[in-house]
Amino acid sequence: MDTKESLRLIVDYIEDHLHDRLTVDDLALVGGFSKYHLNRLFSVYTGHSLMGYVRKRKLQQAVIDLQTGQRIIDIAATYAYSSERAFSRAFLREFGEPPSHFRNCTVLMMEKLTIYDLDLPFLKGAKTMPDYLSKVRYQTIEGMYVIRAIVISQEPENDVIGLLQKYAVEKGLKTTRNFGFDVPVSEEQGNEGLRGYEYWLVVNEVELKKVALPTLFEGVEVNSHFLKEHRYASLRIEEPFVDPFERIPTGWKALVKWIEEKEVHLDHQKYDNCQTYCLEEVIEKDGKMSMDIYIPVD
Repeated sequence: MDTKESLRLIVDYIEDHLHDRLTVDDLALVGGFSKYHLNRLFSVYTGHSLMGYVRKRKLQQAVIDLQTGQRIIDIAATYAYSSERAFSRAFLREFGEPPSHFRNCTVLMMEKLTIYDLDLPFLKGAKTMPDYLSKVRYQTIEGMYVIRAIVISQEPENDVIGLLQKYAVEKGLKTTRNFGFDVPVSEEQGNEGLRGYEYWLVVNEVELKKVALPTLFEGVEVNSHFLKEHRYASLRIEEPFVDPFERIPTGWKALVKWIEEKEVHLDHQKYDNCQTYCLEEVIEKDGKMSMDIYIPVD
């Protein structure tokens, strides 16, 4: 089964289980993905975060229930919200109005997602590749020790990067590379508008022995891990933060599309077992910023 068909199965499963508490692990199992690959690929193909889409579909169906006269607290329980207050907060974030506003108010409903082919004309020869994207290349990342932390917040990238950089300075650590990637959050965390990001500091064995891990640093768990050598398909995005909402998603789409067209084998569940991830690496050289993105391949 190809990636698009697996994502269609997941979308259908969400539609059939809007009244259930859904987790990333459940949905990953439906599609045969690791939860980390599902989190990235769902965003690449749809433009939505996975749990953001779940939340949106639940709330839109809840609008229909509100117009039947049911109690708000009962509707909240139907859609697996922990309380009427949490349900109301989610409505305010999604629609800008509380649930009671929709008792007699129509809403333009979003239809169930359709998973289309990635639409990138420059990969079909209609246009040239954007000059801020490199050609795709294979790259092997050797085994490495990483010091890592995860932050769940509204701005997790800034929060976890700042935290680990401060940790490295306080401990006098010399790092060689830095990687990061999105981390899936629970339905409850998504309902609160939270996102997750994991960040790694790559160190050698001598540097790792300077610190006692795991530990808590400013209330966040910091631990270490050894990542085995693995082969990746990789692409570079030049000046990614000039237009991050255009350049970074386009880079990921281009990389995924290239893998599809080359028919590179992706065993997503195997990747989860051997702890490989879709990675981002920001590089600053001679005053210029670039981002290398990686998808593990066989």
